[in-house]
Amino acid sequence: MTQTTIAGRLDSEEERAAGALIDAAARLLNGDRIDGADRFVALLFGRPAPEDLVGYGKNELAALARDA
Repeated sequence: MTQTTIAGRLDSEEERAAGALIDAAARLLNGDRIDGADRFVALLFGRPAPEDLVGYGKNELAALARDA
């Protein structure tokens, strides 16, 4: 496997992991009955690089979104 292939695979794994965290945080806020939480969380965390998000847990992302 080439270095480019390995790097590309890791990027997509990080993107999937970041997407899953964003979705999980949105579900937590939706559980709090916050209208539009899923859209807000997607907008808030959709632009940072995935590697900047994967170090957080879903509860931390939900708390950050709640505070914002």
